[in-house]
Amino acid sequence: MSGAFAYSGLTTKIRAMHGNLISKEDYSTLANLTSVTEVIQFLQKHPAYSNTLPGNVDESFYHRGKLEQYLTLSLYNDFAKIYNFATLSQRKYMQLCFLTYETRFLKQLFRELTNDGRITSDFSVLAPFYDKFSSIDFDKVVHSSSIGDLIDNQKNTAYYEPLSKVADITSPTLFDYELCLDLHKYTIFWKKKKKYLSGIDLKVTTDAYGFKIDLLNIQWIYRCHKYYNMTSPQIYALVIPISHHLKFHELKSLVEADNIQDFMDRLSGTYYGNYIPDLDNGSIEKYFESLMLRQYKKLFRNSPYSLACVNTYLYLRELEIEKIIKITE
Repeated sequence: MSGAFAYSGLTTKIRAMHGNLISKEDYSTLANLTSVTEVIQFLQKHPAYSNTLPGNVDESFYHRGKLEQYLTLSLYNDFAKIYNFATLSQRKYMQLCFLTYETRFLKQLFRELTNDGRITSDFSVLAPFYDKFSSIDFDKVVHSSSIGDLIDNQKNTAYYEPLSKVADITSPTLFDYELCLDLHKYTIFWKKKKKYLSGIDLKVTTDAYGFKIDLLNIQWIYRCHKYYNMTSPQIYALVIPISHHLKFHELKSLVEADNIQDFMDRLSGTYYGNYIPDLDNGSIEKYFESLMLRQYKKLFRNSPYSLACVNTYLYLRELEIEKIIKITE
């Protein structure tokens, strides 16, 4: 089946959904609001959120934690819309993509158990999506009473073994669990994508996720050298063991740099040397976000009748939600 034929309907659907993304003018309006209540009231009237955020609510609804749950729900709703419009092979790939949302969800549970000693958020609006797309026993994990309980409640999932290994080390931290989840997510995704994809779909997905993994590795290694003065063995433990444009010998060279200037000199000789002229001129996270956004848009522009349309739209929605949360903070 040709790409144009297989994706004509899906691409048309996603282009229509693009029209409901928050505009620059909307962001300007949001930034000038003075309370979480005003942000919610604005979003209740916005096409992307009007069907997700309830219209008639009491005062208990108007706080950031509740808003974040419904923003996540709006993303899941869009994911489900695309899934329902997709072919069987496209659906198999999208179920693999749900790893990103599972990982984010589990991180939040680990944070709440670490910071509060219990899970305080109400995740009930997300339950139907985990019943449909995830192997996680949603009801069990949201009622976990401790870190150990949360890990035990995942015995029938792929998360149990790597998280158990973290639990076995001396005094594991929240960072250890979050790093474990990130490494697991990217490693599983990278291994399984070839099982579900081929041709242009495999290429655009490899180019998107490979670019992201390379940037994450560069970012993490940069931070280790600049802020934490970590040793090479300590840095290796943080690196995602996947190579795309950044080859393994180049990754090794960056890890073993003597200092931040040596790191920058070595980075200049890689594929990303021209992309990253000087990381000290601003926020590394913001700079990498702009590079990642440019990559997704380029892939969609060059291959609109492929999974690039799905990958790009979902990435834009994730960025949108992050921006709304930052504004409310």
